[in-house]
Amino acid sequence: MNTEQLHAVALAVAEDIEETSTIQLLGQFRGSLDNQINAPQEPQYQTQASEALSQLLENLSSAPSNSFPPSWKPLLEELGLSNRLGQDLREQLLEITSRNQITLSTALGEITPIYQQLNETAENLQNIINAFAYFKIGSDELEPGEAEIAIIVPRRAVKSGLASLGEELGEIASILGPFVEIGTGDRPEPQIRLISSSDFSVVLDSLPAWAVGFAVAAERVIEAYKTFLEIRMLRKKMTDSGLPEQPLAGVDEWLNDEMTEKVKEIAEDVVKEHAANEDEGRRNELRTEVEFSLRKLADRIDNNYSFMVRANPPESESSEEEDEGEGGAEIVNEEAKEQYEIIARAGRALRYQKLEGDPILRLSDRASSEPTNGE
Repeated sequence: MNTEQLHAVALAVAEDIEETSTIQLLGQFRGSLDNQINAPQEPQYQTQASEALSQLLENLSSAPSNSFPPSWKPLLEELGLSNRLGQDLREQLLEITSRNQITLSTALGEITPIYQQLNETAENLQNIINAFAYFKIGSDELEPGEAEIAIIVPRRAVKSGLASLGEELGEIASILGPFVEIGTGDRPEPQIRLISSSDFSVVLDSLPAWAVGFAVAAERVIEAYKTFLEIRMLRKKMTDSGLPEQPLAGVDEWLNDEMTEKVKEIAEDVVKEHAANEDEGRRNELRTEVEFSLRKLADRIDNNYSFMVRANPPESESSEEEDEGEGGAEIVNEEAKEQYEIIARAGRALRYQKLEGDPILRLSDRASSEPTNGE
């Protein structure tokens, strides 16, 4: 567990709990439930409980934690917080209350430990934050103008082996290579910012100029893949019910055909929108490389990998006239501003999701040979 990352997570979770008023509203709901049980003839307690719960559910639906980077998922699980924030907590509360509409004492019994844990969490997070501040430990924040790409590699994908992990990191580098060239016109090797375990979390330094192309491509691949999630779940149910694999082969083939076409469209659009290289011949080669990268990316999303992109906008610069007190206007790079806005929007869409059933994509196998990078 990286200490700077832990500091960043602690700050973000503490802010999330405060912004959503989770402890305050959950305490009000818990207290109103208790009053309802002890004085069922008093209707105001039911009203108070309903109002507190409604407000809490509304706050949790828009909680900042719903957009936490996927690379934080293993750390949140280690800290026991993965189901105590945002949408996950909201769904848990809805399940408890819908199941116990009549047996209020049971609902109270399930709500109380959640409330107590959140209280203890908030207190201990503040202790961690204070300790980090005392020892001057940073919080893994990006400097203005910096960007990063994080990838969560499931342990089962590399069987916890060092050689397998090294090989997989090489594959990830090959996936990112075309996007580096699209944004910069060159292809330097991405540099590791940090790496941690549980599921392996790899964070790479990036430039916004090429992170934006990857962010857009990953967002569109994930959106396309989501349209097949119901098929994946139905396939699992059919397999669990004893249906042999042979009748499902046609479904698998159709699904891979559909996803292959979508990936091809995405690759063409990304090169058209973001490629810095003006040479049409090289752009065609890049289009082929991006398509191959996106096939690999789609297969990994199907195998429960997660990808995250984030960037911190540069600090605004001022003209000399403004510095001299003459009211000069801010110097704004509109292209850079647009890049950061796109990365922020796409980053919110790249949320971790737990998938049910076996992987269904085999897009990498469909490419006869890996394209060269033109070097």
